This record gives sequence, structure tokens and C-alpha cells, in this order.
Amino acid sequence: MRMPHPPGLFELRLDYLVGSENELENKMSRLRVPVIITARHPTEGGANNLSLKRRRELLSRFLPQARYVDLELRSVRAF
Repeated sequence: MRMPHPPGLFELRLDYLVGSENELENKMSRLRVPVIITARHPTEGGANNLSLKRRRELLSRFLPQARYVDLELRSVRAF
């Protein structure tokens, strides 16, 4: 939030931010650039060994605030 020259977009790795969802939700509105969200499967380098159900919940929760969603091709059918 205090960067003198912020990037043109942010990618939020929701799989790494489990447990901080409320804080993240409150601060996302302060970002003045587009946001990419993703919640990776553990075999794709995802953190916290999240189930498909949990990853879906995270993506659904933050989808309204995102401009883009990053999905691996092997996960497209699941979502």
C-alpha cells in the first residue's frame, strides 16, 4: 500500500493467504490496479494442501473483486 511506484497489477495467491481472508477482503478495495486471483492445486505448487471445494470457495469469495482468474489447464474442468 505504501509503494512509491506500484506495479500495474497484483496477483493474489489465495492458497497462500488462507486464514487471512477477512483482512485481505478489507484491504483489496485499496488496490488501485487490476487484480489476478488464483488458488493452485497442490500438484501445481499450491500451498496448504487445499481441497477442490476449499479452492472453489476462495475463488468464489474473491471473484467479484478480481479482474482476472488464473487457472491451470488441468483444473479448468473442475471449476
